[in-house]
Amino acid sequence: MAIEEIKVGDNDTLSARVAILTKAKLLVILTDSAGLHTKNPHKHKAAKLITDIRKITPEIERLAGAETSPGGTGGMLTKIKAAKLVIEAGIPLVIADGRKKGILEKIVAGQKVGTYFHPKY
Repeated sequence: MAIEEIKVGDNDTLSARVAILTKAKLLVILTDSAGLHTKNPHKHKAAKLITDIRKITPEIERLAGAETSPGGTGGMLTKIKAAKLVIEAGIPLVIADGRKKGILEKIVAGQKVGTYFHPKY
């Protein structure tokens, strides 16, 4: 067959590259979690949501880990890698829970939901 499937996690990277090419004002990545947490929220009830990230450090990358949720493909780490790309390009990024009703409207309205990655400049 002439068509190959996009590899695991590529959707996050693809969305980042499209955002950069189109000079987007914001990239939103929806997932099955409220955003980046201090621990995996699917396994740890005490996990706390990190709402603002100004710089992606090795610690942030470690928090993202390599785990995926049931049915997931790229995990939080691919989202963090996508965030690195867009914030370097001056584009903010939000990771939020796509299962929540009205989530995009809240994000576009500037409400504090999910994890917000501040652009570099």
